Formats: sequence, C-alpha cells, structure tokens
Amino acid sequence: MAIKLVRVDFRLVHGQIVTKWIHTIKADTILVVNDKLANDPFMLSVYQMSAPLGTKVNVVAVDDFIKHWHETKYDETNCMILIKNVDDVYRIYKGGVSFDAIQIGGLGGSASRKAVFGPITLDKTDADRLQEINDSGQRVYFHQVPEDGSAEFNSVMKGIHFD
Repeated sequence: MAIKLVRVDFRLVHGQIVTKWIHTIKADTILVVNDKLANDPFMLSVYQMSAPLGTKVNVVAVDDFIKHWHETKYDETNCMILIKNVDDVYRIYKGGVSFDAIQIGGLGGSASRKAVFGPITLDKTDADRLQEINDSGQRVYFHQVPEDGSAEFNSVMKGIHFD
C-alpha cells in the first residue's frame, strides 16, 4: 500500500476529488492535513459524508502528520493526501517530509495571485516556496483534472514573473 497522490487544493474534498481523482488513482482513504480542520468535527463529518462509498476520510493537524510520517510514512493505506494551501505543504517539507510528487490544484484567487496554469494561481510567496520544494528533488507539477494535461513546475514558471 502507498500514498497514491499528494494534492494541494484549497477546496479539499470537493467534486473533482470525489468524482474523478479518487477513482483514477484508486485510493481508499482521503487524508486531509490542516490545523484548523483537525479541530472541526462538523467539517470532518461533512467530508466523510461527501466521500465515495467505501472511502475513509481522516483529518490531521500538520504537526501530527509530520510526526506520523516519520514513524510510518503512512504505508498502511492507499491514500490521497489533500493539503489546503502552499503554507501547509511548505511546513510539511520543512518538517522533513519528502514526497515523490506534489500536485498543485486550485489555490483560490485574489489581487495578489497570478494565473499560472489554466485556473491555477500562485502568489510570489507560493511560487518561491514551491520552487524550493521542487529544487529539493520533489516533483512539483500542476494538474487540474485527470483528463486534462499536467505541466511541470519549472516549465510553467520560466515564463512567469511576479512584481
């Protein structure tokens, strides 16, 4: 068993996850990593109800995830890890966790963010942090939905400039 996908997506468990990604990667568990949601039993129940039949949903705080990673690397399950934002994935990276690949999905929008790959946006801080993770040897790539193409971080970012 193994981690099937690590995805950064501010929407977490949503339509694309439950109708497309979970079936494409054949995961039986969704693990949401976020401090605020780890202490929100109501949202956990919403995520559990929205998941496909037979799919477990768990929510853990960032530090708890890092600790458990160093103990087991989550080898006990076929899971999809969902991380709400680049700040959290960067904390995980700085905590000594190394993934084979990190998929960047929806990150929301604001005046300080720039569309870099379809609707996927970054701000300068996100871009700098993802560059550091990518430079460490972890593959960072953009991918919205399974049936659309993906793009490697460095390929996309070579034409992007933040003011």
